[in-house]
Amino acid sequence: MKFILVTALAVSILSFVRVPSTETERYNEAEDYCQSIQIEFEKVAKTYSLDYKEVLPIIFPECTRFSQFSDQLETTALEYFYVKYGSQGANFSIGRFQMKPGFIEELENEILKLEISEKEKSHFSFKATDEKEIRAERVARLTETTWQIHYLCIFYKVMDQRMNHRVWQSRKDRVAFYAAAYNYGFLSSEAEIEAWQSQSKFPTDEYGGKAPYAQIASDYYLKIRGYEN
Repeated sequence: MKFILVTALAVSILSFVRVPSTETERYNEAEDYCQSIQIEFEKVAKTYSLDYKEVLPIIFPECTRFSQFSDQLETTALEYFYVKYGSQGANFSIGRFQMKPGFIEELENEILKLEISEKEKSHFSFKATDEKEIRAERVARLTETTWQIHYLCIFYKVMDQRMNHRVWQSRKDRVAFYAAAYNYGFLSSEAEIEAWQSQSKFPTDEYGGKAPYAQIASDYYLKIRGYEN
């Protein structure tokens, strides 16, 4: 176990090592990436009766911080430590959407409570029955863009059901709240998510240093939507 902790710590430290580039380049690369998956994203979102322009901005801030080097390192760590020991062994964020297997486990539990058809729920079931094999399949899914899109869409549906009591002033406000929930922890209380929504903790030179994750997401929503609504 000591070896696991030391190795996990080393991976965590190395995850901050990035290929040199300016923040403007990172932002532009994130926009290019989101544009490149637009067609597939829109297609998948429609199967959930969602507008991709309201879902995609949730992960845009994550895309601005993506590092191929860190991603490969952390994915390798998950393929061994998470698969063998679960989220206590490793629980790194991977892929452009920066999803953790622990987050997916929480999401899978919430899917069971969703008011959707059993056929829709079965889409997220696993072929494997052994726990380690299920973990391996879960990690494999997180390396694929299509699966990350599916998980993000179902996250949106989960949030819709959890917040069905709330009246939104605008679609932008809903995007901002859901983005904060995605970044902070969607199982947190409504008050905790609201408090986090205004916290300038996300690193970005585009906003003069650090900015609220929710603001970056909602600003990108306005950019691709073209108007405030």
